[in-house]
Amino acid sequence: MAKAQAFTLDFIISATVFLLVLAAFFRYFDNIDRSDDIDVQDLVSEAHTIELSVFSSGSPREWNSGNVALIGLTNRTPAMDRAKLREFTALPYQKAKSLFGVRKDFLFYLQTADGQLLDLGSRCIVAPEQYSVKPSYRLAYYYSQSADDFLKDLLVGNYSADIYYKDDADQFYANITRYETIVMEDPHLKSGGTLSDAQKAAIIENASSHGTTFIFSEHVEIDMLNVDFNAPDGNNNATIILSDSLLGLPEGTTLEFNQRPGIRNVSSPTFQVLANYSDGKISIAKWTYGLGTNYFLSDFDTVLGPDNIRDEIVAGMPNIMAGTCPDFDISNISAGSLVKFERLGILDGRLVKAGVIVWA
Repeated sequence: MAKAQAFTLDFIISATVFLLVLAAFFRYFDNIDRSDDIDVQDLVSEAHTIELSVFSSGSPREWNSGNVALIGLTNRTPAMDRAKLREFTALPYQKAKSLFGVRKDFLFYLQTADGQLLDLGSRCIVAPEQYSVKPSYRLAYYYSQSADDFLKDLLVGNYSADIYYKDDADQFYANITRYETIVMEDPHLKSGGTLSDAQKAAIIENASSHGTTFIFSEHVEIDMLNVDFNAPDGNNNATIILSDSLLGLPEGTTLEFNQRPGIRNVSSPTFQVLANYSDGKISIAKWTYGLGTNYFLSDFDTVLGPDNIRDEIVAGMPNIMAGTCPDFDISNISAGSLVKFERLGILDGRLVKAGVIVWA
């Protein structure tokens, strides 16, 4: 019954979008200067080219930023594919422009039905660099010792995270509801602050249940969130057994952890092992608690071939965070002629407006 209801809802949404698109299929455009009709027609043609590409499935059908021949964000339905959207935003602007086969500059965006600009994944719009708009994130970072602060500078530099040391523990717990994503690196939660272990666990569980994402590493010390954070250490290297949007590492990738604390599922029905050690103990896990998603990694100081896993984490965080985008003023675009097309689509089960602006 649930599947039938979900199918019916998807069908209704798809049919609604289809009818609306038929009624208003790219008939709206703003033209700042109509003195050159030929130029305007060129802009309309190029905007239409981008629209056709965006609402296709692309090529190859399961394309990524490394092998893409044609940019397409759907899978033969009005619904946009979040993974393809991430790959699109990962492309350099000039490469995207070349793949669309257009000569004029363009800007692509998504909005909610009420006009709120959506985070596309580390950016709010796809456009030339001078028009770049970055999302802001409600992100906090907590650590307990300076020897284990590997992610601190990266998070501050890339996402303007608020930083809490264990001496700020009481302030951290008081402010915890301000954040959508919290990184806790080797937190040693039994120390720091005046609250009891039970009080700390209750605050974290309450935040997670209301949708906060937590990323833990190393020694958490307090069992909570339906897991045992005091499981035995693992041995030797770890291997990725399930790929995830945070890390983006293919199955079979070998990881050399500096520290090897483990984790054990107690009662979470959504617990997933993403990587384990050669002795079967768990090195990376993901699970939900209420509306929140939680990650555990044995360490953030982890050799990954010539690189380190912390670079993968920082790069992948926009995939699990929902940023807030400011409004973009179209009058900021320096142009003689400009056209703007909008079309309805579906992203994550809700109606969105996909917009294309082309100018010269």
